[in-house]
Amino acid sequence: MKKVILLVLAIVLVGCSNNMVEKENSLDEHKKDSKQSIQKEEKLTALPFDVNSLQADLKRETELDPEQVDVYVVVSENTLISNFDSLSENVTFLNVLAQYVGDSEDKIVQLIKELEDSYDSGEKYSSTLEIDDVNIITTLFADQIIISVTSGETG
Repeated sequence: MKKVILLVLAIVLVGCSNNMVEKENSLDEHKKDSKQSIQKEEKLTALPFDVNSLQADLKRETELDPEQVDVYVVVSENTLISNFDSLSENVTFLNVLAQYVGDSEDKIVQLIKELEDSYDSGEKYSSTLEIDDVNIITTLFADQIIISVTSGETG
């Protein structure tokens, strides 16, 4: 009986030991993934314009309460993400953005036209527009419009 108990105890200890090794490996892998993600973020360069000024102009141009703009536009030094509830507010965002992005007025006017046509027809829409060092990624699906603006230089 004593041998059976020792055998069961040994099996349990080996199982626990293997479980701890798996957890350590999982934690090491998670740390490695997090470190790579942080390094990738650090490689992103800042947008070539003052995002705070753009946001201030957007607050003046939009029909929304200025505090609501903060809800719909995520701002960082190297990324802008717009997710307004209405087509008109997203168009306002693109028009304000055009003032900050190089020689882009014609390209953004075309983007707005395509977006409005797709919105009216209920079609999905996706576009990547590269202007100077700025990428404007526009996606429309299920009446939701998401516009992501990032630096074209990624290290």
